[in-house]
Amino acid sequence: MQSEGAPTQQTAWTWWTLRIQHIPKETSREEVRALFIEKDRPRIRIESLAPEIYYNGTGDYELTATISYRALNGGDRKPQVIDEVEGLINVDDNFYGFTPLNCPERPIAADVVAVAGLAGHAFASWKHDSTRMWLRDYLPLYIKNTRILTYGYPSQLQRSESMSSLWDHSNNLRKNLLAMQDEAQCRERPVIFIGHGLGCLIIKKVMVDAPLPVPSIIFLGAPHRGLENTALKTLVKGTMSENMINDLSENSTLLKTLDIDFGKLFSQLHFQILTCYEQYTTPTINLSSDGSWKRDGPRKMMVTPENARLGYEQEQIAVYSNHSGIAKIDRAPESPFLHIRRAIATVLPKEDRQTSSLGLSHPHTLDDASSSAKKTETLLEQHHYKRFQILLL
Repeated sequence: MQSEGAPTQQTAWTWWTLRIQHIPKETSREEVRALFIEKDRPRIRIESLAPEIYYNGTGDYELTATISYRALNGGDRKPQVIDEVEGLINVDDNFYGFTPLNCPERPIAADVVAVAGLAGHAFASWKHDSTRMWLRDYLPLYIKNTRILTYGYPSQLQRSESMSSLWDHSNNLRKNLLAMQDEAQCRERPVIFIGHGLGCLIIKKVMVDAPLPVPSIIFLGAPHRGLENTALKTLVKGTMSENMINDLSENSTLLKTLDIDFGKLFSQLHFQILTCYEQYTTPTINLSSDGSWKRDGPRKMMVTPENARLGYEQEQIAVYSNHSGIAKIDRAPESPFLHIRRAIATVLPKEDRQTSSLGLSHPHTLDDASSSAKKTETLLEQHHYKRFQILLL
């Protein structure tokens, strides 16, 4: 006899990734699962549990978790919380703002901040299968004492009512980042940016408007000189998103100005840049008969190598992926993962470059202010901010 709720030949399961915020400190992973009703618990897997982004190493704090939830196709995408915590914890799947993905055991040497691209998702854009995501599941294995965060913002295009521009998104990221640093008392902590597509442009604008202690930036499919948006321009014509899509066109005045300003900044600060550019075409978007958008149109090179390169003196290595896949990184030999983690490691103190084991740690301890300050001083001295090093991948 088939058990109740078991999938049949006519049904299938799908894994959904969710974020849980405002979890009381010292809550264990099993206790996180117990925040949901009993029938949903067997389908919940706790993937990460880390102190909230504002934790400064002392006093009270809350936890943020990411979970995988195995839902029946067509059913609820979220498990149901128990009555006792209804309204006290927050469960969402949009991942807007900052989400901490790991919990370094020792003082934090740097923050890695990953910014997704156009119509992307702060978590799903980086996943290479249904549950695994390299920023959370792989990178912490190799980079010690580095906090890894995603940053999400509303960038969807279909049925969007937002008129947000590139400037709006970059201004919000800059203000949210500075507010987080002030609350966590880590304004001097170095930030290593990772961007995909539009996220790369947002990072560039943040740096131009308010240069931060950034020793390294990693660009994935960056449309420095525009992207192939012919199909998108037709779909968004007359909508709130039209202006932003036009600004991303090749030879856009906005992008030219940003490129010039960023180049001037780079010539002054000499931070490290690693650029990954795609080698495969991507299906364009079509409007289907039911009014939905489907990526089944003619294949185009979304960001050409010429548009992805900054034009500085550089080594050139391609990534065998399309524009979407370039951010969905695994640890295969042909993956850019090795080069990315090495680019991060080269700007960290030697003792923080590789973990001693392949297990993700769970303790909730973070750095105290004095130890963190020493780490920051060491990192900035090591990098010098006067070194001109370009890596192009």
